Amino acid sequence: MNRSCLALAVAALAAMAAPVQAQAGTLSLDLNATEAAENGCRATFVGQNGLDAPIERLSFEVVLFDGQGLVTRMLALDFGEMATGRTKVLQFTLPGEGCQDIGRVLINDVAACEGPEDASICLDALTTESRSGITFGL
Repeated sequence: MNRSCLALAVAALAAMAAPVQAQAGTLSLDLNATEAAENGCRATFVGQNGLDAPIERLSFEVVLFDGQGLVTRMLALDFGEMATGRTKVLQFTLPGEGCQDIGRVLINDVAACEGPEDASICLDALTTESRSGITFGL
């Protein structure tokens, strides 16, 4: 293999291996994985703060829906501090629900957004993704 092809292959591999970063000006949350827990469903979230300012405390009101679209529970998930440019992984046990019984997790509202001058940015700049079998979003 000549040097230019080798350099191109190395660059392509490096790009694929790089972690996904939050776009500038966004706050991203990924419902990354779920697994059965003793008293419910353990959900793993990956969050990234791409905003210009750190968030001292971030909490969301979430709603759980079953597979038929019926609301089964409302609860608050406290993500704590979200430093600028950092990735944070948190796990929450969604009580009383088996993972197979949850069809959707909805971010209903922001329960707390402390730090930014304009607290509405925590919802306005939010992007969501789900890598689990459960729909997650606004």
